[in-house]
Amino acid sequence: MSAEFDFDITPKDAAAAYFMERNHRLLLAAALKAKREKGISQRSIAELIGVNKSVISRALKGQNNLTERTIAEICWALGVEPTLTLQWLDKANGNNCKHHTDIPRNPNVNQSSNMSSVAANTFKTVQKSELTANNGTSS
Repeated sequence: MSAEFDFDITPKDAAAAYFMERNHRLLLAAALKAKREKGISQRSIAELIGVNKSVISRALKGQNNLTERTIAEICWALGVEPTLTLQWLDKANGNNCKHHTDIPRNPNVNQSSNMSSVAANTFKTVQKSELTANNGTSS
């Protein structure tokens, strides 16, 4: 017996889901790297940012729609800096993602840019001392 499901997923919903999934994968990769290289556990992340370990567990499993603040706090605990880069879709140069093909364009925005296709979200590793140096404290 097989089940068949038909979902109506709009280009807007597909773009949002793709962005959220990519962010989750980046956060998870950073957490795994921090665990492997620095021995940072979910429990230590939770203690550093003042939440229950279950909050971190659910975040790393992709079970929560994380706020920007939560992402920033987890990244701080991991020793990475979250950065957001937005790039214009450029169908003329073949730089578009499948989920963006039917997104209507705003006629009031100049779309002739040569920027590439994907809104990229990247994490840059920083030293803990860099994070605390701005606060005048030491690590």
